[in-house]
Amino acid sequence: MTKKVHLNSDVLEEARITAIHHGFRQLVKIFRSGGRDHISISPEEAKLIWKFTEFLELQAQLHFPGWSDSEPGYSEEDEYAFHEVNKGVFEALRSALDKDFPEITGRS
Repeated sequence: MTKKVHLNSDVLEEARITAIHHGFRQLVKIFRSGGRDHISISPEEAKLIWKFTEFLELQAQLHFPGWSDSEPGYSEEDEYAFHEVNKGVFEALRSALDKDFPEITGRS
């Protein structure tokens, strides 16, 4: 069963561009599957998008190691850059998945 997941068109476009840049073919296909402001995805595709958000978050943490004020080496510049990276794509995707697929995100 597929669900229609609504996303800001800028978030969807940035996710598509990022997936293309990294050569994630299945994600590119998913991000092209809907309209300008949504994607229609199965639970399996939602799991893949969740893994993509984990990848994006880890990549941001590696680029900006001082992002967390609870860790040694904190830097305001890193925190700002961390939250700006990918224009907040991983956070927006997670928020949408939390709403539409809570059983996958573990936040049901």
